Amino acid sequence: MNPLLLIIRRSPVFFSASALVGIATLSACGGGGSGATVPTATPIGTAAPTSAPTATPTIPPVAGSGVLVFAMAPDGATDAAQTDIFSVNPNGSNLRRLTTATSDGAGNVQPNGSPTLNPSRTQIVYVAVAVIGGGSQSQLRIMNADGSNNRLLTSDVNANGATSPIWGADGQRIAFSKGNDGIYVINADGSNLRQLTNSGANPSWSITNRIAFNAAPGVQTVAAGTLTTRKPRAVLPPGTSAYTDIYTVGVDGSGLRQITQRSQTETGLANINPAWSPDGQTLVFNSLPGSGVSAQLYLISADGTNRRALGSLTGTDAVWSPQGNLIAYSSEAGLYTAKTDGTGATPVDATDGLFVEDTDWR
Repeated sequence: MNPLLLIIRRSPVFFSASALVGIATLSACGGGGSGATVPTATPIGTAAPTSAPTATPTIPPVAGSGVLVFAMAPDGATDAAQTDIFSVNPNGSNLRRLTTATSDGAGNVQPNGSPTLNPSRTQIVYVAVAVIGGGSQSQLRIMNADGSNNRLLTSDVNANGATSPIWGADGQRIAFSKGNDGIYVINADGSNLRQLTNSGANPSWSITNRIAFNAAPGVQTVAAGTLTTRKPRAVLPPGTSAYTDIYTVGVDGSGLRQITQRSQTETGLANINPAWSPDGQTLVFNSLPGSGVSAQLYLISADGTNRRALGSLTGTDAVWSPQGNLIAYSSEAGLYTAKTDGTGATPVDATDGLFVEDTDWR
């Protein structure tokens, strides 16, 4: 059996389908794909270029302990097919339900997921199923942080399959992934949709305007103007397991860099779900050791050096607090926070025992 199927059929907390989007592509993709070939990503540990791209204005984080937003299956539901968007204070107080999932014509609940707050904590973008042109599509929605003024952000066929949106440091743009088709960027008003990479998922946007994401070998940036053109994706050698690593790229598509390296001969499957520290110098990510094993949390410097385990913590969807002194993550027992050395794991009581994923902390 395909090892990915074994993972997806395990606990949905550690190995949810949204976390594994883009974990690998085992056959070449059909279609045109005449975009310019881009060199292999910069090797791990190579010094960053001394010339930086033109700076983009950023919004300083709002002071205070911040707010956690996440997708949670309420009322004892146990999987991602029934999630809604919630917010809560880091101390567990003021739990608020911001969306209510609706049913399609066949009576199936349509989940809401992957919420992220803008830098000023005034708006949330998330993923929902929209009925467009007589069919159901995964698109982006946007709402105020209190759940009001909820509206569709995307309705373009090129955004169908959208997942894992993340606000840019300037508060004016949003990055997201789309199935296995790569990383995209769109303005917060829904205009100027463009494609950055030909594969990859789970983007995270740093204050230094680099986007981290996980992708299979052979990931490339996509030339401007090739939004609807597919390029062949990587094909793994026969007999090897599917695996992904962490990469970063500039928001303009420049400077593709590989941050982690997982050997094809290892039993482990993937490094996924990167999230930037507030200062843009460190990433937290998940390493999936293999089927039936909990995902370990790791830290790594932005240049790929100084990789270290986050204590003995296991979980997924890890994100940093606004001050960078704590990390929140999802576990089988709900949402937890811990210190950046892996100690002091503390449950957020309002989520105790419930299915939680796709956390963001601003």
